[in-house]
Amino acid sequence: MIEWVIFYSDGSTFSSEDGSPDDAPALDIQVIAQKDETVGRKLLIHKDYYWYMDGRWYGGELFGLYDYLVRSGRAKFGRYVSDGTYNDAVRAAMADPRLPIKSAIHPTEKNDVKTL
Repeated sequence: MIEWVIFYSDGSTFSSEDGSPDDAPALDIQVIAQKDETVGRKLLIHKDYYWYMDGRWYGGELFGLYDYLVRSGRAKFGRYVSDGTYNDAVRAAMADPRLPIKSAIHPTEKNDVKTL
């Protein structure tokens, strides 16, 4: 039996019979309907983001998504710290013997890497 169905803006659907939550297309979701023990079928609508956790779908705003991403291990977040703490981390990254010696500044790196 189908556990959940995602409804997209183009009229297409993707269900638990079509694949795993990770297989579902990620864009243009309008509604997610899922089995619910209390009301038979629960609809997730008007949400900015949707995620699957502990056997069911959830929906929420940006902070809810961040919370899920961190708890699930799917994202890691940086943090602002003092200049000294930041500089110590960059120096440690530059000197770590487990990686090859840095020979140049990569185009995507900030210019301040070279000053440390």
